[in-house]
Amino acid sequence: DPAAQADLAEAGRAVLRDGFAQLESRLAGRDFFFERFTIADAAVFYLLNWKARIGMDLPPALAAYHARLSERPAIARAMALPS
Repeated sequence: DPAAQADLAEAGRAVLRDGFAQLESRLAGRDFFFERFTIADAAVFYLLNWKARIGMDLPPALAAYHARLSERPAIARAMALPS
């Protein structure tokens, strides 16, 4: 049912918007989610990489966070690997 699929997709986008808002709130004024780069940052980076697949833009603070993490040497090397 196309209408049900559209409703489900919109519900998923609403969940993501709420999640993005929570992440932004937690990140406010900080470079990382904790005192330094941790596995939490790596996990959030991984999740934020799905932005293109789901067709949603990141809020400005999360976009800047994602860009900063993308510049980290280890992340840049990992992202350059063939998929």
